[in-house]
Amino acid sequence: MKKFQFYPKYKEEIKIFLLCLILVPSAILIHELGHIIASVLLGFPFVLHYNRVSGLEGSCEKDIGVLNCIINSAAGPLMTLLMGGIMVYLFKKRKNIFFFVFGSIFAGRAFVNPLLGMGDENLINILLKLPPYTIYLITLVISLLYAFILVKNLEENRVKVICATIIGSLVGLFLWFNLIGPLILP
Repeated sequence: MKKFQFYPKYKEEIKIFLLCLILVPSAILIHELGHIIASVLLGFPFVLHYNRVSGLEGSCEKDIGVLNCIINSAAGPLMTLLMGGIMVYLFKKRKNIFFFVFGSIFAGRAFVNPLLGMGDENLINILLKLPPYTIYLITLVISLLYAFILVKNLEENRVKVICATIIGSLVGLFLWFNLIGPLILP
């Protein structure tokens, strides 16, 4: 008797899609963990929300100091870049699809960031009085490098794996920001 398989032709793509649904919220929370670590080290109170860490009320210049605000704002993007680099390294060494997907999600933040309002990078630009998009462009170049290394080391089914990762990540973002995140971390 022939065993029934659910879409055997697309088994790998479905696995990647489902993996994205789990890893996108994880990547967002790891990014926010960077802000939490900075808040703890700087002695600031914090509250974790699905899309930000709050607790630094008031003006950066007057209440907590520009340097503290820059450190706290930079901690999320730095955590994202650090984790992205670790995932790229692990994918190169182990060729495990988990590391490809997670690394792609971390690298993908720079591509999705303009759609979400530029957040941390924009605040850092303003506080450092840099030209618009300076910090964003730096993170974008690093993310492009990560993406290039990941794709270069992807040995088979590049188009299918990349498409499944992009679609899964976008669906994961939508679900996190519109359904799951607000429900569990308002």
